[in-house]
Amino acid sequence: MLLVYGAFSVHSTLNIGHRHILPMYAVAAVLAGGVAAAHLRSRVLAGGVAALLLAHAAASVRARPDYLAYFNELAGGSAGGYRYLVDSSLDWGQDLPRLRRWLDARGDRDPVFLSYFGSGSPRYYGIAATRIGDTYFDFSGGERQLVPPLRGGWFVISATMWQRVYTHVRGPWTARYEARYQVLRPWIRQLNATLTAPAHGPDGKVLTTGELTDLLIDFEHLRFGRLCFFLRDRAPDARIGATLFAFHLSDAEVNYCLGAPLPADVRLP
Repeated sequence: MLLVYGAFSVHSTLNIGHRHILPMYAVAAVLAGGVAAAHLRSRVLAGGVAALLLAHAAASVRARPDYLAYFNELAGGSAGGYRYLVDSSLDWGQDLPRLRRWLDARGDRDPVFLSYFGSGSPRYYGIAATRIGDTYFDFSGGERQLVPPLRGGWFVISATMWQRVYTHVRGPWTARYEARYQVLRPWIRQLNATLTAPAHGPDGKVLTTGELTDLLIDFEHLRFGRLCFFLRDRAPDARIGATLFAFHLSDAEVNYCLGAPLPADVRLP
């Protein structure tokens, strides 16, 4: 039964993730229990089973109350699971209330730039933040500013956005992304400086409103991807729950991430 169900789940055309195979855990646990019961006359095996049960209980206590973000110790625990799986396997935007409490506890006036994965509203929790790179998860309507100016402050990034699953920049920063960024960056500066209508694209073509919006979103995602690329080897200055990474950047660091040439030793794919 276990193998048959597993085979059907793996080959199903309906893809809703890991939840497909959750019923297999109960059957596997019964089988494992049967095997263990048949061999518990061995003191070594009995001790091993007891140790595993204690470890399971300890892991459950450590994960409480964030069971949604739980990963086992082999995967690095809840703090390291984002390296393997994000989206609904880890990140449902559940740490917004924690972010509010964290910001209140800090009490500083540094601006907050938020790239958030989830359908919750930061404004509902009283979080005053400028959204960046997360246009597909911002449901505030026309209030969002595309390509907002960036400066020093707190950059808070959801794990799913950090891995860039739902942006135009998928995975590692590449030479193609860099080339596109370098084309659009001076165009954005010129666009902001002239503020004339109708708007023209990088190639001089007159843009419709829809085309202009698409280009602005494209650049915002590229800018966010480049920021993440330059922060890739930097540990977050704070972890808020299991799903939010907070980086504190100065004006100079922001300008470096967005405008500096790529390091000479970097070879982009």
